[in-house]
Amino acid sequence: MDARATQGPWMEHGREAALVLAARRGELPALFELLRAFQLPLWRVCFALTRHRGECELLVQETARRAQKNIKQLPEGQSFLPWVLRLARILALTEARRRAGEPRTAVAALRPDGTRWEDGTRGVIDLAFEQRLLTAFAALSVDEQLLLALRLFERMPYAEIANALEQPLTATMHRIAMVRERLEQPTPGEAAA
Repeated sequence: MDARATQGPWMEHGREAALVLAARRGELPALFELLRAFQLPLWRVCFALTRHRGECELLVQETARRAQKNIKQLPEGQSFLPWVLRLARILALTEARRRAGEPRTAVAALRPDGTRWEDGTRGVIDLAFEQRLLTAFAALSVDEQLLLALRLFERMPYAEIANALEQPLTATMHRIAMVRERLEQPTPGEAAA
């Protein structure tokens, strides 16, 4: 039997519910324990949305600050992580809209594992492929990036992603498939070559 079937996907359900209740009463240690328990998935998703370590850390900090401010708005019985990921999504969307008129900057200098693109023993083909993939990922909307981050980085089942984003399961599966297909398409320059 899968352990996920008997407990929440990231924390024992009873423990998480008790911490959420305490946090909603204003007990900061409970909120901090929730944030600590989910810090790695939150950080990975924020990194996927920003692709820059400094921006990721700012997004995580602002998400934690908003979680503290708005914890009473967490619906009763709902898991903490999907709610906090939605906060991060809203903040990332707000930042993307704010920057919409600015010129695009170069692709981030770091891979998701923290190494520089040009470091290591990877060949020129690998580097070109990784840069193309990262550029294509950066061109996706925040929602599309979030879908892929939850599925590929966090390895969340489709049903949990649909629940976290409050979408129908079939729509979630379809959107993820469409986004993956778009990432596999060659860029206009590659198609001409």
